[in-house]
Amino acid sequence: MPAHDMLAARLTIHLDAAVVWHHRPAYAELVHRAHREGLAG
Repeated sequence: MPAHDMLAARLTIHLDAAVVWHHRPAYAELVHRAHREGLAG
């Protein structure tokens, strides 16, 4: 898809640094999954 045809959106999630998911910080898991699905940022 040409860059001029793409839409952009922003998602902001606030997490306490102590929140964990399978012994990993939850924020790290969210970033990992977002990148895996092709999201940038």
